[in-house]
Amino acid sequence: MIKSCEQWFRQDQNPSGPIIHYHGRPIKKIQTAWENALSRAGITRRIRPYDLRHRFVTQALTAGADIKALADIVGSAPTTLTRHYQHVTRAVHRATIARIPTIKPKKGR
Repeated sequence: MIKSCEQWFRQDQNPSGPIIHYHGRPIKKIQTAWENALSRAGITRRIRPYDLRHRFVTQALTAGADIKALADIVGSAPTTLTRHYQHVTRAVHRATIARIPTIKPKKGR
């Protein structure tokens, strides 16, 4: 089950403190945790958390994911995804239209 930040706040019963923990220790700054994760993975290229989200959404749409379900998963409105990922959705729409069988007229008409 995906939890919202509000649910995490209530669960921790400490709305002013950290809501994310790693190995029992609170993560106070996402930036520090992100940089440590990149370092441990040996990644030297500049990558932002948003870049991963963008890649995920792009790949999912390219693979034909349902835009409503994808919007729910990433916490966006379907219209927002459509607006920001038009380049992908247009290609998916064209591919979908290309799969529609043509109607062939019967001979003799």
